[in-house]
Amino acid sequence: MEILRSILSNCLLSVVLILTLVFAGGFKRFPAPPYTYQPIKYINDGIGVDTIEKGNVDSVLLKKAADEIRNGKYGEVHAMIIFKDNKMLFEEYFPGHQYKWDGPNHHGELMNWDKSTFHGFKSVSKSIVSLCIGIAIDKGFIKSADQSVFDFLPDHRHLRKNGKEKITIA
Repeated sequence: MEILRSILSNCLLSVVLILTLVFAGGFKRFPAPPYTYQPIKYINDGIGVDTIEKGNVDSVLLKKAADEIRNGKYGEVHAMIIFKDNKMLFEEYFPGHQYKWDGPNHHGELMNWDKSTFHGFKSVSKSIVSLCIGIAIDKGFIKSADQSVFDFLPDHRHLRKNGKEKITIA
């Protein structure tokens, strides 16, 4: 009976250890099967689509990048989209974790991302906005980042008081 208890105890300990490693990310990902390109299907959403060949995108490099993302070379990349000449040429989603502020490595639930999954942009938005502001300054739509935001919000100029008149694009 003591031997049976010892065996069961060791088996239970082994199972707990394996599950802990799996859920804590202790196992390295198994390599994903090689990526196979699938042309985007037009879904009548107003965004034109084309193939990577017609868009003159190097299919070998694109497939290599998709394989590297799927195998975790760049950490967690949830999506890769290539938009060129007003057409979407490539759209691929990869498994990854939802963001969880208080989770280990900020990882929440592991999921398969797709085009219908809501995804927080966080700091990416600031980069895109600053890029757009730079383009608008270059094109002359905005004089400088020191310009008042109220120059662009005529319906809200009545709010220019109590220090808000100092708010600039920067």
